[in-house]
Amino acid sequence: MSTILPAFIAIHLFIQSVLKNRVAFLVFHNGRITWGMLRSNFVEFVREILSILPPENRHHEVDWNEVCRVFQKRIPRLPFLIDGYAELEWKQVIFENRNLIIRLPNGQIVPAKYIEYFGEMMCDNSQNIDHHISCQIRGTDERVIIPIGDIVNHLPSKKNLEDYDQMLAQKKAEEKAAIDAKAAAEASEACKQQMMDRGSIVGIFEIQRYYPFFSIGSLQVLFQICKKFGICPDFTYEFNLVVDRFQKLGDHSSFGIQQLSEDDQKSFGSFFKKYMNEIVGRVIRSKTARFKQSKLPVHLFRVFEYYCYLFQINSPTHQDIDAFLKKGDDYFEELATNMTTTSGNPLEFPFPDEYWTRPEFHVLTKPLRNTMFQTLLESPKEMNFPVDVFVSE
Repeated sequence: MSTILPAFIAIHLFIQSVLKNRVAFLVFHNGRITWGMLRSNFVEFVREILSILPPENRHHEVDWNEVCRVFQKRIPRLPFLIDGYAELEWKQVIFENRNLIIRLPNGQIVPAKYIEYFGEMMCDNSQNIDHHISCQIRGTDERVIIPIGDIVNHLPSKKNLEDYDQMLAQKKAEEKAAIDAKAAAEASEACKQQMMDRGSIVGIFEIQRYYPFFSIGSLQVLFQICKKFGICPDFTYEFNLVVDRFQKLGDHSSFGIQQLSEDDQKSFGSFFKKYMNEIVGRVIRSKTARFKQSKLPVHLFRVFEYYCYLFQINSPTHQDIDAFLKKGDDYFEELATNMTTTSGNPLEFPFPDEYWTRPEFHVLTKPLRNTMFQTLLESPKEMNFPVDVFVSE
């Protein structure tokens, strides 16, 4: 395919979207960015024009600049169903792979490339439902999900981008000069102690944001659980789930450590080294997004799981959750205490093996393209996302 002329990039992105049956876009209208749908009769008109193109496997034969020239002449504006009906200029439509200026959750304002529409969900700060998009921060591999209200400018100037690139290049040069010192610091005992301190296990009704610090005895128990179910110590949802369920049962270093075979001793040595040097104290993250599908508060998830196993509720319903929530805080405290003091040795657990591997109740999971901080998100209104929203085709 020949290089698309800069004047035709927006038109080309539009054509590619319609060819993929994507007919809704972010648009700038009446001083704000919103999500708009093209009029259906216009979409059919565009598809009629595109129908004369060769099949997909012969698209390399297409003179895309000529196709874009035709579109520019025949379609000067795009009709959207926004506030009734609106005709927008091409520059008012934000296509994927466009540069934007966005505000990060920490307040920093940076240029980023718009990657994909992520869906409607609750904003962490405003607690309002808003459209969210995934962006890649310019000059990095870092991706973030933001509400469209955090788009500061949908048409950054060339100077905006050049100034940022210059600042980023200087920053990378400074970071490169400090690599050796940083590596030495990370290998130091002081850094290891800092990670262990940051990984302190929080209360059962708090969110564990960092991989917890376990005693050697507890780590050996965790190792044997992971070995039993074929789970590797890594930044994955499966490992995170086992770690979270395990640490909510309390400290198990008081239980007798089973004698390990020679092979298991070597494996445990590798497990211990990886967890203590690469995992403990780091932010809990994975490539799996978690969406809550019930009104069960986040801090009661593990207590509710324990409750279900105690009363042999294998497939809890929303009615079971309602009945559980009515029991009140005193009951939750009592149950949590029971959970951490009388649950027994996890290696001889009274619960079935499914306790460690069973999916979380009323939680929908979706694979992501990149590793992100693992938390529990409110379910978007519409859960039937296109398959390519989350993973590459």
